[in-house]
Parts: sequence; structure tokens; C-alpha cells
Amino acid sequence: MVGLLCEASQVRFPGDLDRGTASEDSRKPVIYRSASRLPHAVFLLLTALSFGLSTGCRPEKKAVELGSDVAATVAGHPIGRKDFESVLAVKQARDPKQQRQILEQMIEEESLYQAARAAKFHEDPAVASAVRQLIISRYRESSLSAANVSATDAELEAAYAANLERFTVPAMVSVSLIHLRRSPKATPEKRAEAERKATELWEQAKGATAEQFAALAQSHSEDPSTRYQGGQSGWMPQAGSSRFDPAVHAAIARLKEPGELAPLTTTSNGAYIIRLIARKPAASRPLAEVAEGLRYQIVRKKTDDLQKARLARLVEGVEVRVNESVLRSATLPAGEPTRPPPGPGLPTVSISQPKDP
Repeated sequence: MVGLLCEASQVRFPGDLDRGTASEDSRKPVIYRSASRLPHAVFLLLTALSFGLSTGCRPEKKAVELGSDVAATVAGHPIGRKDFESVLAVKQARDPKQQRQILEQMIEEESLYQAARAAKFHEDPAVASAVRQLIISRYRESSLSAANVSATDAELEAAYAANLERFTVPAMVSVSLIHLRRSPKATPEKRAEAERKATELWEQAKGATAEQFAALAQSHSEDPSTRYQGGQSGWMPQAGSSRFDPAVHAAIARLKEPGELAPLTTTSNGAYIIRLIARKPAASRPLAEVAEGLRYQIVRKKTDDLQKARLARLVEGVEVRVNESVLRSATLPAGEPTRPPPGPGLPTVSISQPKDP
């Protein structure tokens, strides 16, 4: 244990690896014997692991020249040139200073790995389970990537036709409105005054242009979601929604032409003056718009089916025995189960704001 900690503080690496050659001086191994040259996190970890041990370090071995296929060694464990250059390629590190920093990071990781093994972390059941799951995951990825799972244009078209309902946008409508609030508990006098005011405003709106109606809405409407938009509701389902009172949607449904004004509409919470802007009939989203999400779903299903088929072949002929008593008496562990994040969905509908005629 102490020998490992002592040797882990002796890090050697040759120079000029990025150039493929080394000068006479750079071929000589560099040995870190000082805590000030060792990466700080490694120094702290090694110090903590070795604290309290009274056994001295083994005599330092005479440094030997490193081969051109080794980037550095940590306590005799090599960091290969190929591994080093692979990291450089991933990070696109061409600057010598950045390359040295990357190598020092790899040295730190190797030092931590050796210290963890010395502390027998690799024997921890949780660590062993995590490694096992990583191996399984990588094996699955490797076998599936070799299968080259994809979705053809013909499969996309067939899936689109079979699920056309899912890609149909319902009929939409857009209106401008003015909402004059009234408390359900209002006295008869207050109620009569509110109705008089609403009727007068409706008369003004009846002959108003789109710009004039917008100005009336900004001045009088008490609906905060539409007031500062000139009363415009934006597109909403023609069949109605929970956004407005059912009486409002019923009045909207009876409007035929853009610019038409509905009769003054009274509800339990006040009066509405409603002007039709436009209607948009139900329409199917084109295949090009939903292709990305649809392709993902097809590939995902084919991948799942492929995994199931390969698993069935793997276990075929393998003896599997289930302890039914354990299965029946198993108890759930404490805590909430962890749920995976949802996969990518279909693209959202993007609808532009209509202009009030």
C-alpha cells in the first residue's frame, strides 16, 4: 500500500510526443518527487490515504528510458501514446500547453484509479454493479450499431398514413374581444349600469374598423390576456376550450365572415363584445413536418424488437431457474423509483398569428 502511494508520486513522461521525435533532453524521463509538481487533487488524496502509516517508502527505482509508445507512467503503470493521442483528437487539442494539461489530467486520473484500487473500491458491490451495467450497455450499443437500424422512406409514408389522425390540426378560430367584468353578487343597480355601459360600447364597436376595435379593447377590456394585444385571442380550437365561458364559444361559432360582430354576450362574470378575425379549417400536418419524430419512433420500435429477438437467442438453450417463493415474497425497496426522461417527441405545431381584417 505504502509502496503504491510512494510510487504514485513519481510520474514520468517524455517530451515532444506531439512531434513524434524527442530531443536528447526531452527523452530523459521527468520524475515528480515534489508535492508542488504533483496535481493538487492527487496529492491530497494520496496524502489522506497514506496518513498514519508508519512504514517508509521503498527505495526509489532508477528511472528507465520510456519507449515512444508510452506517454507517461504512474507508479510503473503506463499511459499509452495511443490513448493520449485519442483524447487529443477528441478534444482537438493542438496547442502544446493544452496537450500537457490533458496529459496531466490523465496522470491525475490514473493516480486516483490506483489509489482507489489500493483502497479496494473495485471490490465494493455497488461499484461492481455499476461496472456490470456499463458492460451490458456498451454490449447492447455495439451489437445494435452493427445492425445499422434505420427507417426507410416507404416505412415513413406507411406510418404516416396509418397515424394520420395524430397529425391532424383541428379547425381553429381567432377573434378580438372586449370583456367588461361584473360581479355575480352585484346589486340590481350595479347590474343595470354595467349592462348600459356594455350596450353603449357594443354600439361603438359595431361600426369600428379593426384598428378602432383594438383601441376600444385597450381602453375598456378587463381581460388581461387579450387587452394589450388589441383584444386578439390568437388561434384557438374552433370546438371551444376552457379559456373562455361556453357562451363565448357559442357566440363565436355563429360568426361567419371576418369582421362580423357577435350580439352582446352576457355571462355570469360580465359581458363580451366579440369580433371575428379569421377561421382556419382542420388540416393534416405534412409528412415533411413530422418526419423527424416519426422516424425516431420507427427506429426506436425496430431497435426494441431487435433487442428482444437477440435476448431470446442468447437465453435459448440456457438453463434458467426461478425461485417462485422469493418472487412471491419480494418486497419493494424504500424510496421513489427513478423514472427515465421521455424520449424526443414530435415537433410542436407552429401557427402564425392572423391579422385582423
